[in-house]
Amino acid sequence: MRTLLAFVAGASALVALSAFATDQGVSAPGGAGRDASAPIAVMGGTTHQVGISGFTYTPNTLTIVSGDSVSFTASSFHPLRSDDGSFSCDANCTQTFNTAGEFRFYCNNHGGPGGTGMSGIIIVQADTIFQDSFDGVAR
Repeated sequence: MRTLLAFVAGASALVALSAFATDQGVSAPGGAGRDASAPIAVMGGTTHQVGISGFTYTPNTLTIVSGDSVSFTASSFHPLRSDDGSFSCDANCTQTFNTAGEFRFYCNNHGGPGGTGMSGIIIVQADTIFQDSFDGVAR
């Protein structure tokens, strides 16, 4: 009986919230008032691994989506720096990338900016879902 009462109370709250949102001119994504062909931004959240062994990053080129993180794991001391100065670390570290673009990095001891020596690149793509304007289903 408690479960039934909780369900009814929850359903009533959703109906009231929906009515309030409609009165305020607000609609849910994909609902009336929204261009269904416009992209909906979705943040990533996956953590990718880049190993550091000898004088090599593996992989040395990695493509991820915005909101993803990269965990750099070294078997020895290789201080990491980005070409643009947006991140650095002196030991193992994890960096989250929230902006689309290309982020070059290098070992401060064995490489340099612009892909010199021990270096790599993280390519960050915008994570976007397009909503089909015909059936309202996100794809």
